[in-house]
Amino acid sequence: MGYPYQTSIQNIDAVRFGSAKLEVTATIGSTHIPWTTGASTGGTTYINLGIVRGLTVKEEVTRAWVGGDNVDPRPLVVKQRMVISGTLVEYDPLAWNTMRGGMDAYAASTGDGGHKEVDIGGIRFQDPFQVQATNQTVTTSAVGDSTYDLRLNVWKCYDDGGLAFAFQPDEDEGPMGMPFEFLVVPDTTRNIADGLLYQILDEQSTS
Repeated sequence: MGYPYQTSIQNIDAVRFGSAKLEVTATIGSTHIPWTTGASTGGTTYINLGIVRGLTVKEEVTRAWVGGDNVDPRPLVVKQRMVISGTLVEYDPLAWNTMRGGMDAYAASTGDGGHKEVDIGGIRFQDPFQVQATNQTVTTSAVGDSTYDLRLNVWKCYDDGGLAFAFQPDEDEGPMGMPFEFLVVPDTTRNIADGLLYQILDEQSTS
């Protein structure tokens, strides 16, 4: 006789597995990112950042406990932000130019076989960008495959790190990685219904 279990699985579809696709766009202001991949209702195109290792999305909340001698203390949220971090393996200057908010001078040339050129330094301001991170599951049935997404729409991000090339030994079979860190701040141009900081869209736990 086994030990009795105290409860049962409430919704197996709420158990999440796997990684996420990370995409960025310099187009700020899209209020809705539908389930169709790579575009928003305004026709915004997102850049797929490709191979990501150790992707972490963490919200940070600063609270002040307000109370006194004669009332129960209550938490007051005084600051809300989020940090997105990880390591990218694919270095594309165009993608990194978007992530760094135009703080570099980026140019592309088709001459002499083509090249991309980035001049770094001297620009003191950087622009925000939007991020979407999508975790997708696939269910196979007799009628075919169906995909279900868990997506984070992050409205206003800034690069909060520095570009680093971790070159590897020539005999090493692993590629170099480039760490990144995005600081997410509230978008004050949005109302509460649009999420301000970020939005979670979930198709996976709807059963």
